[in-house]
Amino acid sequence: MKASLRYLAILSLCLVCSLAVKAGTNPPQTAPVFFSLAGGLYNTPQQLVLTDATPGAVIYYRTDGKTPNASSTVYTGPIVVSSTELVTAIAIAPGYSSSVESAKQYIYVPFPLASAPYFSLAGGNYSKPQTLILTSSTPGASICYTTNGQSPVDKFSEFDDCIPYTGPITISHTELVKAAAKAPGYNVSNVSSKQYYLP
Repeated sequence: MKASLRYLAILSLCLVCSLAVKAGTNPPQTAPVFFSLAGGLYNTPQQLVLTDATPGAVIYYRTDGKTPNASSTVYTGPIVVSSTELVTAIAIAPGYSSSVESAKQYIYVPFPLASAPYFSLAGGNYSKPQTLILTSSTPGASICYTTNGQSPVDKFSEFDDCIPYTGPITISHTELVKAAAKAPGYNVSNVSSKQYYLP
């Protein structure tokens, strides 16, 4: 009888130890991915930043609404939301199991584009300095331009590192001028450009 009780006690102890070991082998779960941009309706391109609170976590995402996995696109920087899409994301960190899936629905109904700037001066060769006037037919439009050949608009369709147009531009040397316009209720226009050659 004592032997039986001792056997049952040992068996119970082994079972408890086994459960403890199994519980200890389950890794903690990676924190859910945080979306900087709330889901909803947008009329202009938006920037979405994904972050995760777990150290060393790698974020994987999709824009077609399907569940992401470790073979999905790796998040490396801000995502441009410029179409209707359901963004889903998970995160996986070393020593952690995969996070739960996070998702946001974005509905994109774009404003019309502002009218692209009109150049008063045709591109081409000139023997002396010329005056260039930029205009846009969109009411209330502001214009921004560059003279180094770089686009005045970034990938988020915003003015970027450009010169606000405030009046006539003097073209006194060879340069490529690029310009874009924007106005309230409109998205940034397409970029207009002209190449000027002077001695």
